[in-house]
Amino acid sequence: MTGVNAAFAYFGAAGRNPRWSWSARSPDGKTVVVTMWKDLITYENGTAIYDGGDVII
Repeated sequence: MTGVNAAFAYFGAAGRNPRWSWSARSPDGKTVVVTMWKDLITYENGTAIYDGGDVII
């Protein structure tokens, strides 16, 4: 297992579809893993900001 699916598994989570899932949840629902693009993360005053267009976290 490599890539995104391996990262999900590291946190004990699995996406619904291994080919196109960009997020995953653990079976107990306590952990959610979200894929983010490194070039969309900026830092302001020590705070990470993710600006994915329609989604800002």
